[in-house]
Amino acid sequence: MKADAAKPSAPAAPAVPPATLVFSIQPWGEVFLNGKPGGVSPPVKSLKLAPGKYKVEVRNTTFAAHVENIEVKSRDEVTIRHRFQ
Repeated sequence: MKADAAKPSAPAAPAVPPATLVFSIQPWGEVFLNGKPGGVSPPVKSLKLAPGKYKVEVRNTTFAAHVENIEVKSRDEVTIRHRFQ
């Protein structure tokens, strides 16, 4: 009989530190990351993201959407600034 339960488990991959996306949106905007809702800024001031490429879209019902394509690396801090007018 084999003792499968005695096999050592693989070590967990080290966690990659996230990047931080900071928002400076006026007067307000609904944030979408790759088409998925990320919250409304303000009150949302920042989001933690895994490193990678993102399409950031900020929508305000009264104005045209603001879209930025970004690429973030571990520990990056990127600010999205936009004033709807």
